[in-house]
Amino acid sequence: MKTLTLEQAKKLKHGNVLYHLHNKNSDGTPQRWRVNGKVQTWKKDASMIKIPIKNGLRNCDYLTEDTLHLVTLINFEEYHNTPFAFISDAEKFQQKKRKEGYHTRKEIHSSGDPYSVIFYWK
Repeated sequence: MKTLTLEQAKKLKHGNVLYHLHNKNSDGTPQRWRVNGKVQTWKKDASMIKIPIKNGLRNCDYLTEDTLHLVTLINFEEYHNTPFAFISDAEKFQQKKRKEGYHTRKEIHSSGDPYSVIFYWK
């Protein structure tokens, strides 16, 4: 995947979204970091840069010329064309039973039990 270059980093504006290449969310998607302020550059050394970024509600950090290889501008959904479908083992078992011709009935206990009981019959 293409990493962020120095020229791209200098053109970033407040609100642009960057995607981390190594850190992942709990669902497996890359962390999203938003540019939180003005990109700082130095007149004496054009290769130095400092970008304030934010993740979530409280995670704030700075992106420098040394850490540009950790982020990218490419959106995760555009890079991966296939959507992910997370199916639990119970749902897979139910789908298998339906394909075999079984009927299902779900009963929820009135005692406040959050789990339901599923009955199978032909």
